[in-house]
Formats: sequence, structure tokens, C-alpha cells
Amino acid sequence: LTREHADPYRTHPLHECEAATNGRGFRFYEPTLTLPAPQPPYDFPLFAAFSLLPFDSARALAGALLALAVAGTCAALIRLPALPATVVLCALLPTFIGPSLALGQIIPLYALAAAGSMLLIAEQRYALAAIAAAASLIEPHLGLPICISLALWVPKTRPALALSVAALAALSLFFGGLAEN
Repeated sequence: LTREHADPYRTHPLHECEAATNGRGFRFYEPTLTLPAPQPPYDFPLFAAFSLLPFDSARALAGALLALAVAGTCAALIRLPALPATVVLCALLPTFIGPSLALGQIIPLYALAAAGSMLLIAEQRYALAAIAAAASLIEPHLGLPICISLALWVPKTRPALALSVAALAALSLFFGGLAEN
């Protein structure tokens, strides 16, 4: 929608786009429902890149990316000493397989960034942890508490976190303009 200069926050153009391309697949739970997601404009380039591909190819590539993100999230969490693998897998896989993978949601990308940030903090790799935390802002309402926590309680993350958040703000302004921000 953004590539075609349509408002991604309005239901009508989104519904037309989804109805034209999505007769099956991700939306098998409720095919007539359209819920515009209030994603920040810095997320739009990812979606726009997928929109350049034929729908079936984009769906397959997105599904593979999300599945890799689920695997990466599990791998990162399993490496944390306090979390046994069975607990991680039992807790995360049903959540990801159901709504996230089946519906093509970006939650696995958030989870990978959040888990990666935790692992990197545990490994005392502060700049990379901050970058991963900023990447968790792909879902701002979930990533913001991570970024605030790092800024407050892990001072060594502040410079990289500030630069990463500034880069996201610049991307957001570039791709969405002032009105959409």
C-alpha cells in the first residue's frame, strides 16, 4: 500500500489489497476480517520489499523467514543457562506456530530480536545487545520496554541504543513523512 501511496492505516485500501491477493493461506482463520496494523513507517520497507514479489513467492519467503526467526529465538533462549530447552520449546512453539506462522505475523522477528538482546546482555556484548533491542521495535509496544530497561539499568548499552533508535526515527521520517509519524 505504501508503495502505491495508499494509507496503510485505513481499512478500505488494505482490505482491497488483501482480498485481491489472499484467497487462501495466512488468513484461513477469518478470511473476511481486515485489521490495519498500526506499524511504524520504519517497518514499511520490509513489507514493501515483499510486495515486489509475486504473492505466492512472497508468502513462501516470508514463511521461511518467520520459521528461521522462531528457530533462532529458541536457539538464543536455550543458550541462556536458566532456561531448559523443553521449557523454551513448550512455551514458544505453540504460540509461534498458531497465530504467528499461520497468519504471517511479524512477532517471530520481534521475539528473535528480544531473545538475541537477552543473550547478548548475558554475554556482555552491550553494543550488539542494544542494536538487537532496537530491532525489537519492529513491534514498538513490545520492544519499547526492552529499550527503556536497557537504557535505565545497563548504561553500557546507551550509546548504541541511542544511535539505533535515532536511525529508526530517521527511517520512519524518510518512509512515512511527518504526517504518518
